[in-house]
Amino acid sequence: MAEKAGKKRNYLSLEKKVEVIKYAQRNPGTNVRDLGALFSCGKTQIAQILKIIKILYCLCTTPMLVEVELTQKKDISSIRIC
Repeated sequence: MAEKAGKKRNYLSLEKKVEVIKYAQRNPGTNVRDLGALFSCGKTQIAQILKIIKILYCLCTTPMLVEVELTQKKDISSIRIC
């Protein structure tokens, strides 16, 4: 069986994820594709990091709104992002 040629996946460490978040906050116009190229990882990984930060921010600023939505729908994928 032939081996798959190409790059090995690059999973970011916690320190690198923090760097991504700080860089994205300092440079709000930078898109996920550029951030992925800058930090040598995929755009999906960058998008997930930024989405989690957005959810955490929403939870910290409006906990009652999110709690009500969670108890009614019982599904985290249906949370409305602030």
